[in-house]
Amino acid sequence: MKQRHWMATWLGAGLGAVSALLLFIGMAHASDRQGSYTEEFHKVYPLSAQGGVAIENVNGPVHITGWDRSEVKVDAVKSAWSK
Repeated sequence: MKQRHWMATWLGAGLGAVSALLLFIGMAHASDRQGSYTEEFHKVYPLSAQGGVAIENVNGPVHITGWDRSEVKVDAVKSAWSK
């Protein structure tokens, strides 16, 4: 009887660990996916040599690249789980 109790304990602990691992992997995979709704934005703004750019962002990465034109080009992709 003692051996059955020991096996049940280890079996339960093992199943619990596997379940936790699968849950963690699922959550990590879900956070990597983009939302099911996306919206793109593309616009060009004139900017003088003395001009500046200010960026406010609440979520996600921002990539900035310089170039030799007197304008700012904005290409953005918003994603969400619903509209």
